[in-house]
Amino acid sequence: MKGQRRRKKARRVVFALTGFGKFDNVEINPTDVIVKKFPSYLEENPLPFEAAVDRCLVMEVSAEGCKERLSAMHKTCFRDHEDFRVWLHLGVAASKEEFQLEQVAWNEADFRCPDERGWQPSKQPIFSEDGPISQQMKSLLPIRRICSALRKNFRVKISCDPGRFVCNWIYYCSLRSCRTEDPEGSDSLFVHVPPFSCIEEGEQLKFIHNLICQIATNLTS
Repeated sequence: MKGQRRRKKARRVVFALTGFGKFDNVEINPTDVIVKKFPSYLEENPLPFEAAVDRCLVMEVSAEGCKERLSAMHKTCFRDHEDFRVWLHLGVAASKEEFQLEQVAWNEADFRCPDERGWQPSKQPIFSEDGPISQQMKSLLPIRRICSALRKNFRVKISCDPGRFVCNWIYYCSLRSCRTEDPEGSDSLFVHVPPFSCIEEGEQLKFIHNLICQIATNLTS
């Protein structure tokens, strides 16, 4: 599943936006708030024609819950081949003070605490058929170009370490589905956001809006 591919020219980019609910000692997850408020934010701040968001979903912080929800979403979304599909997944990084665009997902589940269904794997492959836990998948979006544009107005950096908890789990599964179901017309990106105590809610909504615009511009130009 490694390697580059020829990407079809996009007329329009349609996004599915996901966040997470509570977990461990995080009772209020900023990505829960962002995803729930984003449709209202778009009413006052419309996207350009080349970008659209057709799904905003909050995921349970569990491997099995993510697998179930992603599977149901993918069955519907991959039927439409007219537009380019981007899965934009958000998660909180409680110790960070900036946004992180995660470039890589790893075939490893090594949960530092049990997920919301009580599962706590240790250094095991997400998909054993993909090889060892050192196996990785990489987003093929032009992340460096996107990050460079966003840095003009936001604190943001590129990361190759999304952790090995449910954030990495959903990202690896999402990238894998894109490669399997529609390798020329879809891709995925995971973004870690800081707590609202570091970057307030309104600024985070603005960042996600700008990120979506940047991705769409890069895929349609």
